[in-house]
Amino acid sequence: MKAEMEAIKRQMEGIIALLLALALVAERACGAPLSVRAKVLSLLWPAEQVARGYVFRALGPAVLLPSDDGETVADAQDLALRFRLLAFALMGVAARLVAAWRLDEAPRPSGKARDAAGAMGSWNFALASPWPFDTS
Repeated sequence: MKAEMEAIKRQMEGIIALLLALALVAERACGAPLSVRAKVLSLLWPAEQVARGYVFRALGPAVLLPSDDGETVADAQDLALRFRLLAFALMGVAARLVAAWRLDEAPRPSGKARDAAGAMGSWNFALASPWPFDTS
């Protein structure tokens, strides 16, 4: 079970790295000539749609971004931002999964400690925020 969790974690880290790399490619396309930028963005827009579908399936219902397929510098910057936002959303999903796995592996209290924990609510109280150890 732990090996399976580690495999899923590595897979999500790989997808996050890929999204950030695609954001960098879109950002670099801003300085390219129009013909090069148009070709690069024509490859990246479908990739963004696939990534958006994957992340939204992981998050559940979410706000749908309008699909775009422009080739201006502003469109390239918008695409880079979209890839980064998708990567950060997936980081939140990954943080929640890791927190849930840690809670599942944590020793369960017994007796009075269990009653005190029950008074606080469910064991999944750390999943209320995307980053369980956020102190802001």
